[in-house]
Amino acid sequence: MTESRKFDSSAVNAITAASSPADVAAAVSTALFGDASVAKVLTESSEKLSWLRLAPGDQLFQQGDPADALYFVVRGGLTVRIHGVEGTDIDVGKIGAGEPVGEMQVFSGGARTASVCSTDGCELIRIPRASIDGLTKSAPEAYERLSNRVESRLRRNRLISSLTDLLGSVDDDLVHDIEEAAKWHRVPRGDFLFHKGDPGDSVYMVVSGRLRASLRDDADHEQVFGEIRRGETVGEAAPFTGSARSADVYALRDSELISFSNDAFETLGDKHPVVLRRIASLAMVRLQRAQGTGAALAPTTSIAVVALSDDVDLDGFISHLGRSLSSSGSTLCVNATSADQTLGTPGLSQLAETDARSRRIDAWLDEVEIRNSFLVLEADKGPTAWSKRCVRQADEIVLVARAGSNPTVTQAEKDLLGTAADGAKIVLVLVHPESTVSPSATATWLEPRKIHRHHHVRDGSHGDIMRVARFIAGRALGVAFGGGGARGFAHIGVVRAMMELGIPIDAVGGTSMGAMISAQVALGWKTDGMSEACSQLFGSWASDVTLPYVSLLGGHKSRTRMQQSIPDVLIEDLWLRYFCVSTSLMTGAIVVHNSGPLRTGLRASASLPGVLPPVIVGDDMLVDGALLRNLPTDLTADLCCGGPVIALDVSGPIEMAAGSWTGDSISGWQVLAQKLNPWSTQAKVPSLAAILQRSIEIPGSAVERSVMEEFSGLYLKLPVQQFGLLDFKCLDQIANAGYEFARPRLERWLEANPLMR
Repeated sequence: MTESRKFDSSAVNAITAASSPADVAAAVSTALFGDASVAKVLTESSEKLSWLRLAPGDQLFQQGDPADALYFVVRGGLTVRIHGVEGTDIDVGKIGAGEPVGEMQVFSGGARTASVCSTDGCELIRIPRASIDGLTKSAPEAYERLSNRVESRLRRNRLISSLTDLLGSVDDDLVHDIEEAAKWHRVPRGDFLFHKGDPGDSVYMVVSGRLRASLRDDADHEQVFGEIRRGETVGEAAPFTGSARSADVYALRDSELISFSNDAFETLGDKHPVVLRRIASLAMVRLQRAQGTGAALAPTTSIAVVALSDDVDLDGFISHLGRSLSSSGSTLCVNATSADQTLGTPGLSQLAETDARSRRIDAWLDEVEIRNSFLVLEADKGPTAWSKRCVRQADEIVLVARAGSNPTVTQAEKDLLGTAADGAKIVLVLVHPESTVSPSATATWLEPRKIHRHHHVRDGSHGDIMRVARFIAGRALGVAFGGGGARGFAHIGVVRAMMELGIPIDAVGGTSMGAMISAQVALGWKTDGMSEACSQLFGSWASDVTLPYVSLLGGHKSRTRMQQSIPDVLIEDLWLRYFCVSTSLMTGAIVVHNSGPLRTGLRASASLPGVLPPVIVGDDMLVDGALLRNLPTDLTADLCCGGPVIALDVSGPIEMAAGSWTGDSISGWQVLAQKLNPWSTQAKVPSLAAILQRSIEIPGSAVERSVMEEFSGLYLKLPVQQFGLLDFKCLDQIANAGYEFARPRLERWLEANPLMR
């Protein structure tokens, strides 16, 4: 992209007419800073201004070189080149007399982003970086003028990058017309861009940062419609419909946008139809999303990591997290010290937001974020200026604490986060000793905070940190376990195959028997322990039969077996993110159990109506979740934050055939007599429990089919229909059937998704 700059003939004439180094410094100061008095600062610097002469073809600096100076071209010209694909160099601009070169990297830090060489021979004035840094104290007004100039160019570069994201490619005419028509806006974290009902009088495009579109109901519950990140538009329906805003839109982090009035947008669209077509297409996609099943959440790119107490090894955690994230994309970890070192200015990171010099670090952070997939910002201990900048710049705020420390919200935490908890993605990571068997007291950390999700990690556990990284990167793997009575034992075989193949499970959820198996996975059990527990849980129920007024079974035996087989833990204390579902008889809605006693959720999720009594929770009566969601694939997708889902289905298209009796009546006494008589022909009659189980699976099957393709990365219909719903004695055979079926299919899936290993 060639950038046009004004030829400054008067500045060049002043420099060439100068008769002494002081006169040269004064002329350069006037050209660059609009202030001849700055010359004193430049000449008194430890490094002096110097003349530089290049022959045709000589290199001024190369892409990747340190940014140690800026230059002012006095005679001749330069060519700007960047490294293209396959090792080729691409000319992207020309620089002539009267123009500066290299000032952006001197201002924003980092290495040179392009190579510059002499076109036909040239003369330049070299201005050392130390001289520029000296202006911050000695001539702040001049420094601010330079920073404004550089910031304008950085804005333009960010705009071009955002337009490329939106349109695929751009040319000089389009960029010029957009710059002429656009207005710039800066929206601090938490501020609203507009509210529902405001006039739809303009279209916005995000140049940096992230926004959220949502509405709050009368109970102050937020319904999120989507998130808008760099290179995306918001309010794009306004020019087409002329209607008022349909949602609230606010900044999730400090954001910068451009806007076009409806008239300006129409004029721009007439001249550049590609813009109109692309934004109209985006408006249609947004409309389809709004009518769909879930909000579109933008991927995380900037992460602020905050220690909640002094006993956290934050450096070690961030180092490990950075290495783990790098498997998903280029990752840069930054703290206050490394930022100052990179920019060559001690204390720069701690400048207040209102200080003009702080623009330098903001510009640098914007630049490195564009160049990397992930930017990890390590906050200081305490609410320093750097820590607050980290929080303002972050898409996700990760709070790290030792599990055994005091969970009280400190004043320092309040001062740092402020209102950032409103709408921000805040993640809690609790670090446990390596020998920890089961987490505890997690609720005491969650209750006083607005936490989007939480993770448990053990000291030195690479797998635990990798799980946190996969969630941040949007690659967390969820597994949905369907209900189906004894057929659900096939899930154990699938889990064994995944463990053998090294496929990590990050989040689990299930219904009925699927709730039980997925809970054991979340507890961190091996498959042998899962089989042993299931053998204890499921068996003969004869001693639990009761007068069938509410249910065939009283539930006493199931409660006792549950207590013997499943530990008394809270769901939030499980190693993995977990949920199970039941059905409310009071409201007819799905109930998602993602906190509270695990046993209560399991008992409710598997409470087959008519066989087991409903579970009373508060004023509600809960029964088997299969009534409404036998295979909760969509809910699992929500749990793993956009990552892939493996859906395990143990139901069948035809669960039972007709019985061997005829007519519309049957004698239970006759069936019993035939079963007791070994010489009698046995009637093929499904049990009451089997009929009830199949009856509750039917209503949710249509819903499950509609969401399966959208939410599952891999759907496995496990071939266990030859087993009965109550064939608990066949645990090993059913588990092996699941293993034999799943293993080769998981191998093929893993070959197509190597990053999931």
